Amino acid sequence: MRIDTVPKLALALSEMEDQLYAKSPPPIPNESTKDPYRRTKLREIKANRDDSLKDLYLFAFELAKLGTARNIDIDTAVAFWGVILKPRYPQITDFIAYIEEMNADENARMYKGVTKDLWNMTLQFLKTVKADLSDYDPEAEWPTTLDAYAAWKKQGTHGP
Repeated sequence: MRIDTVPKLALALSEMEDQLYAKSPPPIPNESTKDPYRRTKLREIKANRDDSLKDLYLFAFELAKLGTARNIDIDTAVAFWGVILKPRYPQITDFIAYIEEMNADENARMYKGVTKDLWNMTLQFLKTVKADLSDYDPEAEWPTTLDAYAAWKKQGTHGP
């Protein structure tokens, strides 16, 4: 996908978002207009939507790491979860609410960073566990943070 101007980049990002989250087909140029950039990659995204979202998600972790850090900051993770996962998995909103509630006291934040394991397993959790957690298995090997979230959500006594 060769893009050489900011307007083409804006168009490509908009169309990529459509391919990852919406079920619209890639734009087909009509004979009177020239394709502004090669859309081959968009067609690949459309054909492999789940794999493409996973690739973007895994890339985001590497992008968010600072220098040689092994983890990413919790605030960065929350922002990325909202942008990357929320359109496909709206239940991430509850997980974000849990993190924010546990970190409400700036002086006693429960979560400060996200490991690569938690990052990867969060996507897997969203893909395999129903939003209402009715099929959540506490014996499964989820990271402790996801187990704590499930307990919090099932209690139902959290925040407003």
